[in-house]
Amino acid sequence: SAEVVAEDVDGMLREGRAFAKLARNIVVKVPMSEEGLEAIARFAEEGIRTNCTLIFSSNQGLLAAKAGASLISPFVGRLDDINQDGMIVIRELAEIFELHDIDAEILSASIHNPLHVTQSALAGAHIATLPFKILQQMVHHPLTDKGIVTFRQDWEKARASAAAKGSTAGTAAKGTAPATAASATATSGNGAQPARTAATGKTSGKSASGRGTGKRSSAS
Repeated sequence: SAEVVAEDVDGMLREGRAFAKLARNIVVKVPMSEEGLEAIARFAEEGIRTNCTLIFSSNQGLLAAKAGASLISPFVGRLDDINQDGMIVIRELAEIFELHDIDAEILSASIHNPLHVTQSALAGAHIATLPFKILQQMVHHPLTDKGIVTFRQDWEKARASAAAKGSTAGTAAKGTAPATAASATATSGNGAQPARTAATGKTSGKSASGRGTGKRSSAS
């Protein structure tokens, strides 16, 4: 929204037309007043979207909508500041617009806390304008933040435990590998190959069958 500062109709029209040329998504913000209502009606005839601001009652919102305003902005926080329920205006306008098939949208303004956003949505507001701090508050919740920390801690513990088990299994496998290799060497060849002693690595004179005397029998 780009707000006009002129208080007369001609001044509002001049400023609003200039704003509308800046970009296609510009909405001209016009204050609630007799001059503002006339300017809103003229803008509507020209196809320029408007946001009627400083709405504090349902009657004001109804007049602005009938004049052709695209957005109606009740200031709920400022009503709360003077001990009035700003959400009543939101609820009444939502009901009136639905009952009479009015196309204007309700923009909940002067939001003071995240609860105002929730209440505005429940009351029927289509849009809300709010400070960035309140938007950040809407993102966070103490239990969400705590849950993220707990999940990270559990994940680190699980990863450390898995790494420790893998290291233990690897050490055990290395300790049994030499014995397995020695056994494979001693039994290779179906017992026909000469065995080597572990101490000297020399070949014994006996075959696996017990016949290896090193002598040949005579033909007789």
